[in-house]
Amino acid sequence: FPDCRLLPGGGNLGFSRGNNLALEQACGDRILLLNPDTVCPPGSLAALAEALDRLDGAWAVGPTLVDEEDRPTASYGDFPSLRRHLLSCLDPANLWLGRPWRNRGLGSIPQPGDGEHPVDYVKGACLMMSRHALDAVGPLDERFFMYFEETDWCLRARRAGGRTWLCPGIRVAHLEGQAAGLVSEFSLRQFQHSYRLYVAKHH
Repeated sequence: FPDCRLLPGGGNLGFSRGNNLALEQACGDRILLLNPDTVCPPGSLAALAEALDRLDGAWAVGPTLVDEEDRPTASYGDFPSLRRHLLSCLDPANLWLGRPWRNRGLGSIPQPGDGEHPVDYVKGACLMMSRHALDAVGPLDERFFMYFEETDWCLRARRAGGRTWLCPGIRVAHLEGQAAGLVSEFSLRQFQHSYRLYVAKHH
């Protein structure tokens, strides 16, 4: 791949710091964050770029993420609130509120027939942002080693006047868990740490 440039990080820097190495040198009109455990069908990234240019006020866009059997998985969500975080400490979702309550904050699955629509955030597994958005919002917050870095970035974009759109008709396979599956206990600790960091930062 002669047109690609490798930026050695010297170790596992985490999602935010690793991507920021490239964001510092990115010069294109559109910037793509893409997990290593993803597969992009032909034309999917071009379709995201077209949507980013076309949709009203779009600073970032994301596709429907699907698993290895092409079933939609969590692709977007609502910004976590302080109330939701405090309630989740008691885990009432398993007691009386049900899973839909939980999924709204920590990831929602696109439904058949959904059209393009603004959302609070899209998953960082495949997130395309504009150069204007990156210049206005800045890079990812490197305090988030993994998880919630895209949620934090999309909230900062919202506060700066930008919108994030979900494009359900575009599908990208996310073999979720394969990148972090061998360190599941570590991943769980990082999730909890990043969740609390997000709440402390914004609430």
